[in-house]
Amino acid sequence: MDVDRVWKGAEKLASRVRLLDVYASIDCEFYFELGRTYVFFANVAKSSRYVYYQPDVCNWTRALRSTRVTSPRGAIWLEDSIVENYGSGETPKAADPWEDRSSSNCGAGN
Repeated sequence: MDVDRVWKGAEKLASRVRLLDVYASIDCEFYFELGRTYVFFANVAKSSRYVYYQPDVCNWTRALRSTRVTSPRGAIWLEDSIVENYGSGETPKAADPWEDRSSSNCGAGN
């Protein structure tokens, strides 16, 4: 996933991350559509080699312009409420760990 803005942990998050859907094949499985933009509420999920981000189960992870929430001004989009309450966010600041691995093929045939 390409990351546009971050509200928490921008210094540790790269502009590209991999998501891990640990809820695949159960009721809270996420169905992401290629080319669609989402707001994610995610946790860090580390493996022995890589860092993945997994969306929290049954939370506010949603496609943009898909969910309205109440505000003092009436019903507004979820992402607009986040900006109203927490500011516009920051750009990710960490280096892309996947770029480093893909650029060195470790002897793989070309």
